[in-house]
Amino acid sequence: MKKNFYNILMVLIFIILFLFIVFIKKEQTVSEDFFEIVKIIILSLLMIGLKKIIDSFKKGNDLSDKLIITGEIAYDLSYFLIGVILLNYSFYLYHNYLIWKALIFFIFGLIFIFTFFYIFNKDQSILSSIIPVYKQYSLKILIAKIIIAIMLSCLAVYFIKTNKKILVTITYIFLFIQLLLIFILKSTAEDESGKNDYKQTYDIKLRIFQFLIFALSLYLYYLTFYHIQKYNFQFAIFYFISGSLIWTLSFNGYFKISSANQITTTKFDVFYTAFIFILSFLIFSYKLLDVPPGVHGDETLTVKMARQLARGDIYPVILESDMYNGMGIFFYYLIGLSGKIFGQNLINARMLSIIVGSLGVVFIYLLIKEIFNRRVAILTSIFLSTFFMQIFYSRMAMQWIWVPAFATAAYYFFFKGLKDSKPLFFIISGIILSINLGFYSAAKVSPMPPFLFILILSLLNNKRKIVFNNWQGIVLMISALLLTFLPVIDYIIHFPQFYFKRMGHVALLNGFPSIYPEWQSLISNIIKNIQMFFTESAPGYCHNLPFKPFLEELSSFLVIVGLGYLLITWKREASLFLILWLFFGLLPGFLSKLGLEDPYPARTVLSIPVIIIILALGLESILEILENINKKIYKFITPIIALYFFITFAFYNLRNYFILFPQDPHTLSYYRHIDKLNYEYIIKNKDKYNFILSIPFNWNYYFDVFEDFYPEQFKKYIFSEDISLFELNKIFNNTNKNISISAEGIYYKMFPIYKEYFPDTKINIIWDYNFWQFDKNSSIKYCYEWKYPDKTIDLNNGFEWFYMYDPMVPIVKIVRAEIPSQNINEVFGLKGEFYKNNVKIKEQNIKFPINFENNDFDKLVLSGLIEIPDYDIYEFSSNASDLILKIDGNLVNKSVELYRGLHRIQVIINNKNKFIVLKWKYNKMENFNNIDNKYFLNSNKIFGLLATYKTKGKIIYKELMPVVDYRIYFSTTRQVYRIASPKECEIEWDGYIDIKEEDLYNFKLHNLNDAQIFIDNKLVFERKDGMDYIKPVKFNKGMKQIKLIRYTTFKNYDWYLAHAIRFMYKKSDWKEFAPVPYNMLYIK
Repeated sequence: MKKNFYNILMVLIFIILFLFIVFIKKEQTVSEDFFEIVKIIILSLLMIGLKKIIDSFKKGNDLSDKLIITGEIAYDLSYFLIGVILLNYSFYLYHNYLIWKALIFFIFGLIFIFTFFYIFNKDQSILSSIIPVYKQYSLKILIAKIIIAIMLSCLAVYFIKTNKKILVTITYIFLFIQLLLIFILKSTAEDESGKNDYKQTYDIKLRIFQFLIFALSLYLYYLTFYHIQKYNFQFAIFYFISGSLIWTLSFNGYFKISSANQITTTKFDVFYTAFIFILSFLIFSYKLLDVPPGVHGDETLTVKMARQLARGDIYPVILESDMYNGMGIFFYYLIGLSGKIFGQNLINARMLSIIVGSLGVVFIYLLIKEIFNRRVAILTSIFLSTFFMQIFYSRMAMQWIWVPAFATAAYYFFFKGLKDSKPLFFIISGIILSINLGFYSAAKVSPMPPFLFILILSLLNNKRKIVFNNWQGIVLMISALLLTFLPVIDYIIHFPQFYFKRMGHVALLNGFPSIYPEWQSLISNIIKNIQMFFTESAPGYCHNLPFKPFLEELSSFLVIVGLGYLLITWKREASLFLILWLFFGLLPGFLSKLGLEDPYPARTVLSIPVIIIILALGLESILEILENINKKIYKFITPIIALYFFITFAFYNLRNYFILFPQDPHTLSYYRHIDKLNYEYIIKNKDKYNFILSIPFNWNYYFDVFEDFYPEQFKKYIFSEDISLFELNKIFNNTNKNISISAEGIYYKMFPIYKEYFPDTKINIIWDYNFWQFDKNSSIKYCYEWKYPDKTIDLNNGFEWFYMYDPMVPIVKIVRAEIPSQNINEVFGLKGEFYKNNVKIKEQNIKFPINFENNDFDKLVLSGLIEIPDYDIYEFSSNASDLILKIDGNLVNKSVELYRGLHRIQVIINNKNKFIVLKWKYNKMENFNNIDNKYFLNSNKIFGLLATYKTKGKIIYKELMPVVDYRIYFSTTRQVYRIASPKECEIEWDGYIDIKEEDLYNFKLHNLNDAQIFIDNKLVFERKDGMDYIKPVKFNKGMKQIKLIRYTTFKNYDWYLAHAIRFMYKKSDWKEFAPVPYNMLYIK
């Protein structure tokens, strides 16, 4: 009668909710709705009638046992059939945009399906064997102990706020001891009531028949996987539940994987846990700095924060900065603590994650051994140690792997507590869960599986004694969690906006979905997060190979079989817990979004262990079925089958991670492989060079995670400059060290200019062989295992600014100029010509101040170049009263306006002073200062055009540009942009262009604004409203006057990479434009 009551009750609840939704949401009601409801009611009534008939025949013994069993099975199947009807109609409603009715039909369809498997399968409890007996205390003593524990927790909060680290540790130790003293275990006894002594005694024919039926269910599971790949989830669901139905019917509800009740810890377990830890550690640490092929930006934040905490900086328990998104401080504190011993660097931080990830594999073995058996535990741990996601997250200096590792450890102690009824295990579980809540946002749901598991068990008649037998331990677990978490709870009460900041930023929805588009977005996101394991992952980003699923086909199939096992055995405590773990592990991924890079695997890190557990259960199910036919034969065959599946799995995952992942063009770009190349180059040549890096190259993640590049060291030999300004004075140094200049690809045509001044300069170009990855027309995209290469290319274009990729010159990664110190010493200074009686007697490089040791001359003429550092009015002074100064051929005897850049200089000195200095004053200087030798060059070469910046027709700045082929770096401040923003500046470049040979020429100024080019006063190019108008002109060989004008029309200046200005030309036989080189541009 109970079954009848539950059936009637569920149908009534369904009808009431359906009518309520229709009334509240005003969704259209059609005849099909009532037809489906009538079908359910009729089917329920028929089955209830059948049940009554069977019960009456049972009492009168009027039917054979076979007919009675058949009738009972038919009755149980009514739940399954009702569930199928409800699910089928829910898809129909969803596709017709009736989302609320579809939701009601879908939920109740699942309820009826799960109900069928619950009532049909036999109970096989693993947790009801121990009845704990605790030492009795008076109520006063119990209350006093609880108050002491609460006071200790509050004291810990105070010590945390006052940064008393030692006192915090001591307080938590006493809190832990106090919790242990609240309930002291006195003794335990076996509870025989929950044991199931059923034994399978089938003959060989029946076993073969069952295997054939199971093979049919495997085929249905294969069809499930097939339709998942085709995105036909309606068929996938029905094939899945049909396969599960056939599986459970073939064994009449008695199939199970052998229980762990009698398994105890042995020497094998000790040796195996050591083995699996070492194996995991070796795999996770292999090529640690080479895979992934760079540093993740968030890893730099980890090392920075750990370093700050290690030196004593004080932060709240939750980090409030937008960069840390409400993360807890404990993770960074541990890394800082270990960094005091092993160094505050990336290796130390990653090693901690490796250790935690390896321990996670150990705890998954211990957990599965407790709730299933040793073979499933071995399969799970060995598969997990080679799983792509586990390897990836275990090698990152971030909190990702800490979430599943700590959760697995907490769940292990939770089940140990339920099985052994020891308070210590419950307390440890609560503490670990509390710590886990302070990690990555995916950990926020980690307490839900055990607590919801307890709630469900307490609602089931035949399970609630498990909860009642262990209520003291469960109370201790909850108390340990809350009291340990109290500092964070205190923070949440006062600053909830910071704790939930990250979840708010990435939330898919702002509330419960209420309209169809929101439901569609949610369902689409759920499908994406499921599909990343079976069919396709994200188009790229940092966690995966573009579109490549985390599981290959065989493993995907095993996961589906494992899910079928969980469905048909969800009455078992272990299966129920894994279902809850899987759901809450995937839930953060279901409810979050980032953008083009979705689905974001890190949101689902909590599900990593349970997915591999399910895979192992699928494999174990197949092995058990085979051994059930003939154990003597198949006990030798099943290890070979298991080994085959493992080799396939391990090859796929290890190849993907260690071979394909670090060589994938998208991965190389996202991890900014240029950073790694520059880092390795600097480390190799640190004692040989001082380094000048272009502005984007200075934004190098490696500089934040290794001691050699911390600010106090960094400034000694690495300098960041805007290479386009061509400031030669930045090359000067008094350390006799060579200079290495590195820049992005756009400057590779400009870099030979350094050889004009430093003749022994070596120019090195590092070519980018992945230049094609931003071009959808390139056929190279098909050479990689990208399922949808155009979508990955779209993602590449979206992250172009981040990749250090130069879209102007895609074939070049890095251009370097290596300038020897000898050239530097020879070039800086001025050419000195000594005259006596108007005859030149010698020539040498002269540097200021000049100190004449002998006077064997009557005139000294200094000539060369002076580099003016800023556009301003300059005044010059010298202690030599008869000194004659000429700049650009003009005599300077008063203040003079000079553009920024190179000018010709001549200084004439008569032999009257033994010690001579030359001084200048500019830029609101109060006093004259000596001119440093870094501003003088022993050369007469000047290249480029004079750039004049105007706002509203008024000149605000002038500078010499050696080439008009550069980036405008808005992330820093060029001198001119201190006066006016880039949006306000009109630029004119004036000078001469040297036409090397007679030909038909095309010119253009590549930029975002309107522009014009005039050569010999003829308009040869105009850009207007985003369109280029080019007029081919035939020029004779020789110098031509040129003017380029860039107007102030474009206003969107968000990313610097888009803002290149390139003066380009094309000859008659050229297919593409090329930048006009420096040796074609001159000023008057």
